[in-house]
This record gives sequence, structure tokens and C-alpha cells, in this order.
Amino acid sequence: MHAMKVYRLQNLPGHVDRQSAAELVKQHLKAGPASVQLRISSLAYTVDPWERPPTKTATLTLDGCCLDDKLSSRNGEWTVPVAGLPKPLLLDHHFRGFTPLNEADPSRHQFDCLVLSGLASHPFGSWQPHGDDKSFMWIRDELPQHFPTIRFIIYGYDTVLHPSNSFQTIPDLANSLIGAMVAYGWASPTAKPLIFLVHSLGGVLLKQTVLMLADSGPKEKAIANSIRGAILFGAPSEGMAMDDIFQILGSQPNKDALVKELSNESSYLPLLETRFAGIALVHTITLFWAYETKTTQTLTMTGDKFSRSGSHLPLVSRESATAGRCVTDPSMTVQIDENHSDMVKFFNGDHRIRLIASKLHDISGVGLVTPLAPPRPVGPGPGPAAVLPAPGPQQDQKMGTGNIAQSTAHVSDPIVWDEGRIMKSLCASERDARIDQIDPNSGHTFHWVFDKPSVGLSQWLQRGQGIFWISGKPGSGKSTLMKFVHRDPRTTELLHRWKSSARQVRASFFFHHRGTATQKSFEGLLQGIISQILEAQPELLAVIRTACTDIYNRRVAAQHLGSLHSDLHQLVKSGHIVEDASLFREIRDLVEDQNPLQSLRRSLSTFRNAFSGHLEGYEEAQMELLRRRDDLLAIYLMPGNKMVQAKDDQSTVSSFLDCKLSAFVGIPQTFAYILESWLQSLDFETRLRRMLKDRGVEVQVQDPNASNKSNKNKSRNIFADPAFEADVRNVISRHEARDIIHLSIQSRVWPRQELEEVLQRLCAQELFPLDLCLLLDALDEYDGRPEFISGFLHDLVEEAVFPQTRIRVLFSSRPWSVFRDEFAKCPSLEIHEHTQDDIRNFCITSIHDKMQSPQHLLSLVDEITTRASGVFLWVRLVLHDLFKVVAGNGDAAEIRERLQTTLDALPDQLDVYYATIVERISAGLRWQTYVVLESLARSDGRLAADKLFQIIHTSEMTRYSDFPQSYAASLNNGINYEEAKELIREVSGGLVDIQQNHVQLMHQTVKEFVEGPQFRHQVLGCRRAEITGNNGHSFIAKHLFLTAVIDEHPEFFVHAREAERTTGLSQFELFSSPNPHTLSHESFQALYGARRKTGHEFKMTPLMFSAIGGLQLCLEDIHKANRTYVRGSEEPVLYGLMVGMLRLKLPGADAVKTLTCLVEKEFAIGDTDNQGLNEMMHGLWLRDGSTRRDHPDQNYLALATLAAECLRNVNVRIGWRTRLDQSRVPDHVQRSMLHLSPPAVAHRLLVRGANPNLVDTHGYSPLDYILTQDSAHPCFPAYLHQMAQLLVRHGGKLHRTTTTEWAAFMQHLDLDGLDTGLLAQVQWSASRFPSNRLQVDRRPDLYKSRTGAFGAWR
Repeated sequence: MHAMKVYRLQNLPGHVDRQSAAELVKQHLKAGPASVQLRISSLAYTVDPWERPPTKTATLTLDGCCLDDKLSSRNGEWTVPVAGLPKPLLLDHHFRGFTPLNEADPSRHQFDCLVLSGLASHPFGSWQPHGDDKSFMWIRDELPQHFPTIRFIIYGYDTVLHPSNSFQTIPDLANSLIGAMVAYGWASPTAKPLIFLVHSLGGVLLKQTVLMLADSGPKEKAIANSIRGAILFGAPSEGMAMDDIFQILGSQPNKDALVKELSNESSYLPLLETRFAGIALVHTITLFWAYETKTTQTLTMTGDKFSRSGSHLPLVSRESATAGRCVTDPSMTVQIDENHSDMVKFFNGDHRIRLIASKLHDISGVGLVTPLAPPRPVGPGPGPAAVLPAPGPQQDQKMGTGNIAQSTAHVSDPIVWDEGRIMKSLCASERDARIDQIDPNSGHTFHWVFDKPSVGLSQWLQRGQGIFWISGKPGSGKSTLMKFVHRDPRTTELLHRWKSSARQVRASFFFHHRGTATQKSFEGLLQGIISQILEAQPELLAVIRTACTDIYNRRVAAQHLGSLHSDLHQLVKSGHIVEDASLFREIRDLVEDQNPLQSLRRSLSTFRNAFSGHLEGYEEAQMELLRRRDDLLAIYLMPGNKMVQAKDDQSTVSSFLDCKLSAFVGIPQTFAYILESWLQSLDFETRLRRMLKDRGVEVQVQDPNASNKSNKNKSRNIFADPAFEADVRNVISRHEARDIIHLSIQSRVWPRQELEEVLQRLCAQELFPLDLCLLLDALDEYDGRPEFISGFLHDLVEEAVFPQTRIRVLFSSRPWSVFRDEFAKCPSLEIHEHTQDDIRNFCITSIHDKMQSPQHLLSLVDEITTRASGVFLWVRLVLHDLFKVVAGNGDAAEIRERLQTTLDALPDQLDVYYATIVERISAGLRWQTYVVLESLARSDGRLAADKLFQIIHTSEMTRYSDFPQSYAASLNNGINYEEAKELIREVSGGLVDIQQNHVQLMHQTVKEFVEGPQFRHQVLGCRRAEITGNNGHSFIAKHLFLTAVIDEHPEFFVHAREAERTTGLSQFELFSSPNPHTLSHESFQALYGARRKTGHEFKMTPLMFSAIGGLQLCLEDIHKANRTYVRGSEEPVLYGLMVGMLRLKLPGADAVKTLTCLVEKEFAIGDTDNQGLNEMMHGLWLRDGSTRRDHPDQNYLALATLAAECLRNVNVRIGWRTRLDQSRVPDHVQRSMLHLSPPAVAHRLLVRGANPNLVDTHGYSPLDYILTQDSAHPCFPAYLHQMAQLLVRHGGKLHRTTTTEWAAFMQHLDLDGLDTGLLAQVQWSASRFPSNRLQVDRRPDLYKSRTGAFGAWR
């Protein structure tokens, strides 16, 4: 009787179900007699997302039949050809690679769960219970019932113990797993998040894999970021009992390479666990640790077989299996009362399966985007998750008061755009830098691209359509060819069609992965294309002007700002001013003069004849004045300025301007008139108030400076009617907000969405026929997904989309599968198939240029050309090595022999060649090699040679005391650049380029080599690699810290944060060491642009470093060093987090995680952190510090919710800006945090005892405040209803709102169908203000705007 076995069958057709698959197996396998019972237990599509046509994989059992004889003779696999199928069926029992165990509905598929078995175990069988019946496997048969949205996949790998001649290490196994994961699509943006079930060695493999993923290239990091959690069964963190295995293995190579690293003698496992725990923390990977509580029999050898029949002992202790968490964090551990092997062999109906399922449930909920739940709604109103209605077209109340709130933008303002500013904002300075860095073609290389008809490029340039693709291997000269085509005059000649009336425009973009963000991003591509089109065809600036106007109108509408023209007419009506033709003309002139460029041109043209040629640089003067507009206007508006009196004093005028501006001026007196004329036209408030006063509006108060003759034109008329004065101020505020939007559009960083819109408009232009040809190099160096960029090109060349514009694209890239799939039908050439003669000529030219006696090398040219396979970079590296051989001593015969030997030893593949180059570097220099290549790969493009030299010398320092003062002094005295360059050349093995004083990796393939998972081990060797936790981010951050240039390089915090994310280690030891040069409070203020001082001095301690940089691991080490330090700290940590978010690119999600970590350690926000609360609440409600949000920002909301939990004083007051414009001194009001909190935060504050009736400095309670015009809260009825109910339920009262106003508020809520039963019970404070409160406080009647605008909500 044969024992039942489970087999895997691959390459089943994608259309089969279990029944038809069973019939196919019976028909073609012919596995024994008809009595054999075949059972297919699972059938699922293969995990390869690119397989065409897709196939399925089955797991099956054959009861009564054994196929071992067939499999053993075929390397464990049996191939069965089937007529009509593209691939033969493949049966095996080893289960190596990926095996899907179930099918997840594609519409509901949420996670993939990878299953890794342990040492000397079967990938599938080790998870099955003992016994002959192999029909049940809990991961396959039960877990999918609990989790139909999770696809469970086994990964099989070779862990045979005996006999074995393998010397693979754990990093080798991890490298293989990473390669398989990349190959099978888990680096794709559409890949599902990952969960792991791992046992024993599988857990160690997971740890090593995660470390290598996090510290590798972008594809690997994408996989690391997708890992959500794992359950580790008996995974040793401190080693396991292996003495019995050592005896069995004897002298086998796997004893030292693999098994010893798992034993109790291992120094590798504790270091691995430390780094893995750090990576898991910063990547938010949830881990559960299962440990055994039964002993395991040791192995004994009988003949050539071994069995567990020896003595009993614990194989992996609970401390080792949980890394001590069984004591420190028992909630994350799972006890399983079995031995080490049986702890994963659950039987059918085992209650522990449900326990594991509950842990999987906990993991699968982690990391999902879930909004923070606001408090339970009071009454039958809309629930907290309800989507608040978007404001309607009439909702201008956000910035309005009184009647002005209802003004709309039916009459648009004239808008003039500064085209020079717009072009400057679109044209990045580094746009054309990459093409200049690319080596030019050598001699007559690449001329064949035009001369050979079979290539097809000339024909395509002349009359082709769509896309032409130049593909080639890495280093085959694609970029050099593209540069040649771009600059060769034949390209222009072929593109020109003499019969066509279309205008010819050619734009290029050369991606550069080692360059700046602009040089490798989609935004950089769009900016490059747009700016070149506009430079070639300035008439198309009309399209840009229209696009800018539309963008402006959208932003204005989003903030409910209306138009100045409509605001002024509404203001005239609210003031009951007589309307006539002269008033309309005055309003028109006032509106037109508010465009700075247009009014400046008018002022300049008025006086231009007076210059008589003395005004040099007319356009330069215009641009300089525009740039300084705000500063000049501020000086002009200052009381007692001498500008007007100085018209006749040339020296005074020159001093008022400055040397740069005065250089444009021939007659300063006349220029002063121009300046005053222009600034008067821009002084909107003065002109508006004067116009209203002249129209009879009663003035109550005048500016005292109005009596000053020199300031008579700048008097500020305060109107007697407070409501009208409020409307005037509101018109001014709205105008200034619109002005900020206008200026920001002309000179800002363009967001991607708007760049796409502009390009779309340019291509859709209808001014004239346009023939646009785009030359794009190195699409494979784009820093996003290749699927996206290829889809963009495909959409761009669609002929039907742009009737007046024909677009063609010539691009180059590596022959990636995604490009082949998208562009397989396009005309193309593979460059490496055409460059044999070019490579031969390149070799000959290079040899003659370098060698006085070239005959020794010329004889090898044909062999070099053949082996190069079209890769120029390989030839360059080979010649570099051969030149060094020729430079040595010896006679001609010896040199020829050494040349041939050297050439024979050189590998053909670039990555292997790079590894060979590294291996040739002296072992004593390998650390410097690692530091140089790592630092260049992790930096943004390139590093200065002297800085890289310094990085080498500081790389092994761990404390400031390691930094000798003599070396610090030498840095201050400067570094010998030639010495630095020589060292870098020596340790880099020729893998870097040094241009002037800058160093960069010689090619993108070198960067990919350095970012490879095995690089550290290849350079340093396994032993040193295992104990090395630093990478390029660590080295750069350490150098910046030790050399005390943090205030010059704020990217210090970026590198420090990335060092934690990629290594799993903090630099707490370094940051905690005494450093007299650490950033001071004053330089901190100056560097990071804080708006105001906190009122408290603070030191840049490790805790502040952690907050500013979001350094979570450093924070953990601080806590480990002193368990009470965080709890008792008075440092303004929240302020540090805000600085990190606002100034240092700290992602909001990381800031939330950092504050969460602090709260878990009982951190409390005290009085020293008022500024941090201030910045946080402003970020909650204001975008970019000035633009109101319709809904609170989610990251700031999470921060505020956490802050509400850890405030020492829940009634803390915050300085709040009541004005949105930043051009004036903000009107600060002291309000409690409750005044400014949305429901989720307010609920936490009230639960913790916040006073719901604490009034602000204007006398408003929180309930009053939500109804005022200056309120930070959105004015949507459902939102205000929820806030009002929350406050009333907790005892909130009204302080300044009248009964009439409250009744109007409830009436409008009733009209919107919202329950007002609870609100009708509201009470008024005993100390409420008089109802005629405007006589007490001359501030505007702020409430009026919201009640007056309620009708617009409907």
C-alpha cells in the first residue's frame, strides 16, 4: 500500500475547473491502475501576472499510486506534453518556487499571504498533520474560508540538510526570494499588500529579506512598503539547539554557511533581530510571535538516514522565539503547546487555527486607510462619517460679511499675466543639463542611423506617424545615439515638409535617474516639453494665459472669493451710495489698476519720453520692480517716508532704491515720480476709502497721520457705520487673498495636475497647424512606474484627440517587458544589433588616443567587438583594464600574453563585471569603497569631491568624541582637492565619474548594482556585512552632524530619517554625544523660518532631533536609555514635529507615527509647546498658512486628536490669526483649543474635562465662535449642527449670540432637515455681553455674515 502524497501540477489551461482538470490528469498522466483515487484539493491561477495565456496550478493527491520512480529519474519533475496546450503539464512533489493554494475573487482580492517553511522541511508537507492521510492542510483548506479576500501562496526553497554540498547563506536565500518576488510582480503598484506565515528558518529568512528589501533599490523598497505583517512560528532570535545537527553534518559546507548561523553560537541572529525590529517599527509591520512549549527529540543517524529519536530538549526557547517579547509585550505572542516541528501541523478542526486566524485578522486591518471616527452624533442628524455637502455656487460666505457675503463673480476682473515669470517658473534651470553630460559620439559612430534604409528612422522622421522606439541593452549607447540624433542637422531637415503649412516644433527631454528630481520625474518631463513649445512658438502663450486664468478662477471659486468688480458694486449697494456713470468709471479704473504689471506699464509709458534714452534695461527695471512690489509698497505706506519729498534729491532717491535698481535709472528724479505713481495705483485700500468718502459715506475716525502733509494721500478713513466698515474691511481682505492667488500662479512650483492640463491645452490648440516631435531619452530612468509613462505616450500620439496638432514621439529605453507590450507594433530598432562597426571604430580611436604603441591592443579589437554584444559601456571598462596591463613592464610577448589572459578573465555581463571590479580592490580599501559607492547612490545625484572625502573619514565615527579637533581644524582650512580625487578614484575602481569637483556614479547600471540586495555582502564579505548597519544615508547624516553644518544642510534630517527606514538602526549614540556645534535655538529659528519664538529657550537634544526628523528609532532608544525621560520632558516636541512637516519634508503620516510613539511613552504637551499647538491648529484649517480648507487636513486631524489625549492643560489658549492674508500684521486672538477643534478632537477634549464655556479675548464661547465669520470651522449646516450638539450636550452656553440670531440659526437647520430639539435647550451665560455688543466692541458684527448667508446653503 503506497502512502498518500501531495503533488503539484502546473501549466493547466486557465479555463479548466476541478472536474475538467481531474479528467485531463487521468487522461494524460496515466498514473497507475484505474482504481487510483485522484483528488484535486486546490486549483488557482499561477502567481505570474504577465503569463500569457494564463495557466492554473493544482495541488492533488493520488491514493493508491506513487509516482516517486517517475519523479526521481526526472530531477523531481515529470513533464507531460498535451496536444493543443502551449506548455506541457508539469508534475512535481518538491513544491519549489511559488504555489498558490486558493483563488481570490479579483474584485475582492485584498492581500497575498506568503508561507515559508523551516530548515530541512517540505514547503507544503511541513504544515500538514502527521499520519498517512494527507488530504488536509490548514492553510489551504481552512484559512481561505475565513479570509476569501486573501490569496495564500507557498514559497519553496532548498533547505536540505544531509546530504548536501550547498554553501548558500541566509542572505543568499533572501536574495533568491527577493528576485522571485520582483519577477512575479510584487514590486508593481497594483500588487496586493503582503502578509507572511513563517516557521523556524523561514522566520530568519523573512527578517533578512525585509532588511535587504528596505536597503535596496526602488523596486525592492516598494515590496518592503507593501508588507503589512507576519506571524512567526518558532523563529529563533537568539539561536536554537543545533548540536545534534552539527554532528550529523560533519564537514559539509552548509554547516558553517547556514546551520551555524542558526545555532546558539550565532552572533548574526541578535543583530538581525535588532535591525528587523527597527524596520518593522518604522514601516508599521505588525508581528505576532508564536513559541513552542514542548521539547523536541534530537536527531540521530542510522546508516545514511536520520530521525528524531534522541533525547528531548527545548529546540527554540520562548525568549529566542519572541526576542523577549513574552515578557515585554506578551499581547503580541502566541503560545502553542507543541514541539518545534508540530507547532505548525494543525489538524482538521484544531481550535488553534481560529487563534491564528484572529491574528491574521488583526494584521489585515493594519495600514488600511481608515478615517479617524468622530464622536457619536447626538440626535437623529447625519452620522459622523456622512459626507458634508459641497458648497454651492452662491456660497461666498467663507470670506464675506453682511451683504458682501452674497456677492458673486458674475462680473470678472481683468487679469493680466506676467509671461516672463510664467516662463521662468516652467523652465527648470537643469532642463538641458543632462544632454550636455552625455558623451558625444566618437568619430563617425551612429551615422548609420540615418544612412541605412533598413533602420527606418529617416523614413519615420520624414513621413512616419505615432511612436518610434530605440531599445537597447544597458550601456549600449542609447543616450549617446539620442544626443546625436537630437543635434544632427539631418533630423531638422527630415522633419521639415516643404508642402506642409504646419509649424515644426521639436522638444526633447533626457531622463536622468542619478540627477535632480526634475530630471527624472513626470513633472520635469511636462515642464521641459511645455517650456520648449512656448519658446519655439510664443504665440501659444495665449493658451497659457487662458490656462492660468482658469486655474485662477478655480482657486478663487474654491475659496468663495468672487471678483473685485462684483465686491465693489455690492459694497456700493450696501452703503446706499448713488450709482452713476462716473462712479462706474472710477470702479473700473480702480479694478484695472490692481494688476501690478498692467499698472506698472501704464506708469512707465507715461514717463518714458522724459527719459530720452537714459533708462537702460527697460525690461530689467520692470521685472525688478515687480519682484520688489510688496517691499516697495510696504515702505511707501509707512508713516513719514521721504519718497515724495525726495523727488528733487538725487542722492536720497538713489539710497531709497539701491545700487542694483538704480543702475537701470538715468534720471532718479523722474524715476521717483514713476515709482510713486505706480505705488499710488496699487494702494487699493487708500483709493477705495477715498472714493467712498468722496461719495458721501460718513467718516468717524481718521488716521492721525492724515494731518501730516506728506501723508495726506494715505489717510485711513474709518467709517461711522460699523457694519459698513466691516464690509469695507472684508472687500480689502478678499482682494488681498485674490492677489496672493494671482502672484502664486505666476511664480510657483507647478503641480502635476495643472502641468497636464497646460500640455493638454497646448496640444488641443486651434491657432495654427502644429507638427510636434518629441525626443525622449531613457524612459527606463523615469522615477515612476513604466506602465504609466508608456500609457502617457500612447495617449499623447492618438491622432483623433488633437485635430490641429500632430504629435510624434521618438524615445529610447531598455527593452523592458512593459515597453514591449505597449509598443510592440511601433517601428523600432534595437541599437545593439547595429553597433558592431561603431564599437570597432570606438576601440580603434580610443586605443590610438591613449597608446603610443597601439599594436598590442589592436590585435584584440575584433574579439572585444564580438564579446561586447553592442554594449559600449562594457568596452569602456575593458579598455580601461587593458590600458593598465600595457602600462606595466615586460617584453612584447609577455604583454600580449597578459592582455589575452586579462581579457579572457573579464565577464561579459555588466553586473558581474562590476562585482569583479570590486573584488579586485584591495581588501584594506573595501570599506572606503563601500562608503563612496553607497553615499553616491543615496545622495540626490552627485557629491562634491571634498565632501565625499570628508564622508569617508567620518564614516566609522560613532560619537562626537571620535571626531578629533585636529581633523576639524583641517576641514576649516580646506581640503586638497587633488588628494581627495585621487583617493576616490583608487577606492571606486573606476565606477565613478569626476567632473571638476563633483563625483557621480558612472552609469545608471552602477547605481542599480549598488542598490542590489547583495551589494553589501559583495563588497565587505559576509562576516563584516552582517555586523555593518550603516549605509549611504547613515554616512551622509553622520558627516553633516559631526562637521556642524546642519544649519547649511537641512537635508540632514531627511538622510537621518531614511537611514532609520533602510537600516533599522538609530543614530542615538551619535546624537546623544556632547557636540558644542549642535544647532542653537537662534539658528534653528533662522533656518526653519518659524513665525514666532516660543517664549522658551530649548536645546537641540536627541528628543528634539527625533521630533524634527520623525526619527522613531532614535525615540525608542531614548526611552530604553531612560524610561522616565519622555514622560517628564518639558521640551517643545510638538513644535519640532511642526517644523519637520512645514520645512523639512517630514511626511504627515510619519509625524503622526512619531507623536503616537510619544503618547505611548506618556509624553505630555506642556506650556512650553504653545507654539507647536498654534502651528498644528493652523495646519488643521489652513493650507499653506493662508488658504482655508473646507475640511480639516487628515494628518493634522490625527495629530490634533493625539495632542488632545496628552495635553497637560486641556483649556490651553492658542494665538490664532483672524485674518487670512499674510501681507498685514495678523490679528492674534487668544482662544482655547476647544474653540478651534473639529468634532473628533473636541470630543476628546470635552471628555478630558475641557471647559465648554471658556471665552476667547473677544468674549466668544466655543458655541458662539462656530457661528462667527472669522471662525476656522467650515460653515456647512451638517457640520455646524454636529459641533453645536456636541458642545450643548457637554454644557456649552452662548455668551454673545442673541436669542434672535440663535433662533435664525435653528430655523435654517430645520430647513435643512436637521433635528434642533437639543439645541432649543441651549442656555446663555450669566455674564453674557449686552445684545448691542458693537457699542462695547467696535469689531465687525462677525456673526451676521453666517446667519445672512444661510440661504445660500440651500
